[in-house]
Amino acid sequence: MISITDAVRQELIYNPLIMEFLNEGLLNTSEYARKIQNKIQENCFKKVEINSIVTSLSRLKQNPISKSELTKLQISDIQTKYPIVDLLYFKDTDSATKIGKLYSLLQTENRNHFLNIIAGVTEINIFASSELMNAIFEIFGEKKLKYKRDELTAITVKLAKDYIDSLGITYQILRSLVLENVNVVETVTTYSEVTIFVDKINTQKTIEILSKNFLSR
Repeated sequence: MISITDAVRQELIYNPLIMEFLNEGLLNTSEYARKIQNKIQENCFKKVEINSIVTSLSRLKQNPISKSELTKLQISDIQTKYPIVDLLYFKDTDSATKIGKLYSLLQTENRNHFLNIIAGVTEINIFASSELMNAIFEIFGEKKLKYKRDELTAITVKLAKDYIDSLGITYQILRSLVLENVNVVETVTTYSEVTIFVDKINTQKTIEILSKNFLSR
């Protein structure tokens, strides 16, 4: 059996955003206590009052969870691609065929070109090297374009495979950038990579922030 404070501590470790709100005094502790009451009771194997959870939250605010208790992100490499264009289309019945044509085209093109396609429920976002823009227009149609943003940089960080089951990893990356007023246009994640799209003007600043906070030495 663990103490109420230890049970609440575990909840915060697995919810870094809530922990952030608590430390900044932005968390409604009574409402959050009601939300996690059942979980705390299960972990403590006893009935736990709301006031007891609120008291534990207050103690943890006075003695914040140390960074050593959290999964500290380390990245092994940072790669950049520029210039990148962001093109948005609405999905239609021919979208899959068009995507296939675009990938087929790349077989004969420069393999160093960047291409990332995000297929949502109703939209398709294409992030590609700017040199591919005319080819994309030929396949998808320039007049059907719903949104365009150019002069972007794709910044990809390499993660260890062990991070796949760690909570709050992407949050750590985005938090570090948001706190420095860097606008993240979009993010794409794979098994061991996180790619961040930012405006060209923020490229160097983003690299410096990621290197300072996460790059293994």
